[in-house]
Amino acid sequence: MRSTPYSRMCKRIFGRFFKRLKVEEVERNHLLEKADIRMTYEEYYSRAIMNVLITSFASLVISILIHKILGSSLTALLIFLLPSISTLLLSSYYIYLPESRAKARAKKIDLLLPYVTNFIATMSSAGISPAEIFKKLSKVELYGEVQKEAKKIAKEIYIMGIDTITALKHAIE
Repeated sequence: MRSTPYSRMCKRIFGRFFKRLKVEEVERNHLLEKADIRMTYEEYYSRAIMNVLITSFASLVISILIHKILGSSLTALLIFLLPSISTLLLSSYYIYLPESRAKARAKKIDLLLPYVTNFIATMSSAGISPAEIFKKLSKVELYGEVQKEAKKIAKEIYIMGIDTITALKHAIE
């Protein structure tokens, strides 16, 4: 997930709410980064709150329309159940999505790690510098999530001018 004009608008609307709560940013931002969700926690959860509110309102309107059309006591119950169930499901989705994505990403990286290690060992035995190894690794699409991490490391080394060891420390964190 990337930041969009919609998510930035949601942050403008609900941003003050998060500032009043004084939620620990670092830990939540770290989880979103692990999940490869490129938003701040304020932006992500503001978007979640907005989507939950929109879904709740839409399901309430749909429930009322169904009740008006069918007009039974069962559809009257639907007016209360549909919005609450949709709200609960969507809220749960947004709460567990970062953790779920982070775990799935970690699993993909773990599956490819033996092959990546072999790639790095082969390049290293050929006398190629670690910075160059990460640059080459970032171009190999076969390695999926590992390629994304290698791109981040190579970007820190070549564009930001950070030394290899510090770039690796940032990747570990």
